[in-house]
Amino acid sequence: MGFPAFLLCVRHRSVHEGGFSVQMNAYAQPQFRDPNGKTLPNAPEIRYRGNVFALINQNRRNGVEVTAETCIPDRGGKRMDGDMVVGALFDLGS
Repeated sequence: MGFPAFLLCVRHRSVHEGGFSVQMNAYAQPQFRDPNGKTLPNAPEIRYRGNVFALINQNRRNGVEVTAETCIPDRGGKRMDGDMVVGALFDLGS
C-alpha cells in the first residue's frame, strides 16, 4: 500500500465525518475524494531507504536521539487509547 495504516484510519474517519468518499480503484486499492470530488493523492512512502548513518546524523542535528529505550511506552502499563490517537492525528490533519 502507498500509505500507512494510521493515515487510512484518519481518512476513514474523514469519510464518515468530513464529507469525503472512498472507492476501490481498478488495482483494488482505495481511492479517496474530497467533498468536492477531487481525487486525493496517496501519501508518500515514509520508509527511509538511504544511508542509515546519514539518517542518524540528520536526527542528531534535529535534536532527536533514538535509543533502545525510544519505543518503550511510559503509560504505567495502560493500553494505548487508539480512538484518542486517531482523533489527535485527524485534528493534526485538519
